[in-house]
Amino acid sequence: MTIRFRDDMFESDAAFDAEATELPSLFAECGTAIFAVMADLASVKPVETRKIRLEDDSLEMLLHRWLSELIFIKDRDSMLFREFEVRITGLEGKFTLESMNYGERIDQARHKLGSDVKGVSFYRLSVKQEGSLWKAFVVCDL
Repeated sequence: MTIRFRDDMFESDAAFDAEATELPSLFAECGTAIFAVMADLASVKPVETRKIRLEDDSLEMLLHRWLSELIFIKDRDSMLFREFEVRITGLEGKFTLESMNYGERIDQARHKLGSDVKGVSFYRLSVKQEGSLWKAFVVCDL
């Protein structure tokens, strides 16, 4: 599993490439990358759980919706997530994602906070399989 942050994009965005040998791991890597932009994840304890269940017709839209839901929960509940258990089922044309997301409420005295991710862009968003690897490219609006 690999995350590579890109510094060749716009200054008001954060972008990254992610890759993994399995699709659920790829999604988990993307979740980790989003929250690594927002905080030093070493300081985040996996003490609270939030469940997410989504369906969509494409993997790109499923990834976008899942990351957007994580950002919504972060904003609504002041949560930072550090660990993700992701399950994706379905065939071409209909995918279901179920995730258990572990983290804790933001504590400004303890968490070293970075840039706030406000959303996930559709710009160049991709999820694809290349050989034995799943790859994603994601741009986040800061």
